[in-house]
Formats: sequence, C-alpha cells, structure tokens
Amino acid sequence: MLKFRAADISLIYKVREIMENILKFTSGSYTVMDGYPDNLDEITVFPVVTVQSSVGGALPVQLGSRSALNITWELDVLAHRDGQRDDIAYAIWDALSENSIVYYNFDSGGFPTVLGDYSGIATYGTITFSPGTMVVLTPENFTNIEAEKHHALIVITGYLSVD
Repeated sequence: MLKFRAADISLIYKVREIMENILKFTSGSYTVMDGYPDNLDEITVFPVVTVQSSVGGALPVQLGSRSALNITWELDVLAHRDGQRDDIAYAIWDALSENSIVYYNFDSGGFPTVLGDYSGIATYGTITFSPGTMVVLTPENFTNIEAEKHHALIVITGYLSVD
C-alpha cells in the first residue's frame, strides 16, 4: 500500500475514533466514508463524514535530514441538524488542528478489528496537522439536496513524516 493511501485510511480510522470516543456515537449510528459519494441517496445512516485528499495536494518537503509529504484533506460533515453538524465538525477540527496522529502500514498486519487497537500493525510515521479551516455551507449557496442542508467543510493540511 502506498504511504499516501495509508495516510488516507489512517485519517479515516482517526475520524471514527473521534466519533465514538469523543462524541460517543455507537458503531453503526454514523458513517465515515472514503471520498465524497456520487449519490447521497445511497447513504442510509447519518451523520456522515467524508474524507478525501485534495487533487494535487501532495507536495514533497524537506525537514532537516528527514523527508515529508505535505497533503491537504477535505472532510465533509453532513448531519441531521445544525447543532449536530457543529458538534461533529468542531470535535474533528479540535482533535486534528495542530496535533499529530500515527499513520499505519496496513499491509503489515491488516486492518484493526477493534477500533483504536493497532497491535501488530507497523507504522509509517506521523501526520502533523497545521491549523485547519472550517466552513459552514448553507443550502442557499451550496445545494438544495436535503442530505446536504446541514453541511460543514473542514480543510486541513498534514505533513507526513517518514520513519
């Protein structure tokens, strides 16, 4: 698995951990998706958080004697109501902005069977996030699709260090 793709999947797992450990959603009561859906009508469980890296968002950088990759992600939050959207978006933004997470080599040990338990899975390095930007999107200037009426967009850049 490419390190870039491993970082995407690691971020998806981190968002799931935020949903369950910080916001206290139960497994199956929310959806975290890899990429924005083509058809929102196919989503049956809300709220939804989508995670996708921006096209052309990967830039190599040099940090002293270590190399890193600069990647920008977009996380869309679609919720039942404005308050739920805000709770989810702020929890994710607070947990990631100016913090670091580990990203894993899922080829080395498969995917975790218990959320948050990465035993036996080798690491590639860390993702250190810069302060993110959050925008609340309203139907008037974004869409009239019912599922997107309570929508927030988080844009955050991470620097992937390579161990």
